[in-house]
Amino acid sequence: MKTKGRRNKRLRYIRLFAALIAVPLICYTIYYIADVFFNGAFVDWFTHRFVYEQTVYEGETAYVERQIAWNVLKPFLAKVFLLAAAFFALSLAFVSYFSQKRKAEKLLLDTSRKIHQYMHSELEAEEIFPSEYAQVSTQIV
Repeated sequence: MKTKGRRNKRLRYIRLFAALIAVPLICYTIYYIADVFFNGAFVDWFTHRFVYEQTVYEGETAYVERQIAWNVLKPFLAKVFLLAAAFFALSLAFVSYFSQKRKAEKLLLDTSRKIHQYMHSELEAEEIFPSEYAQVSTQIV
């Protein structure tokens, strides 16, 4: 049993390491695609939506000054943050739900194996069922 636990723990660490490598790679790939293939489409969208231009005259020289429209950008960023937080919360709930479901299925399978072992052996219930299964062993006896 200990080797199986160690193997599951090792597998969990491998998955975590793979995720820590995969997430930045995926993000960089998305960045690369947006930067190279869309060739400035994001910058054009951003400047059209969140930047305003103002022509400034100084003597005979005129130049264009660009500034960020904070009154438009801040509400947009607040909405993006709220959507990201909602997505994160839903992801946590989803993972928690399926993790608990898998844990319950594993517990049920383990309990059924122990009951089967008890029914087909001459051992006492206390010998088969560990302390975590005290309620089950008292119900069987």
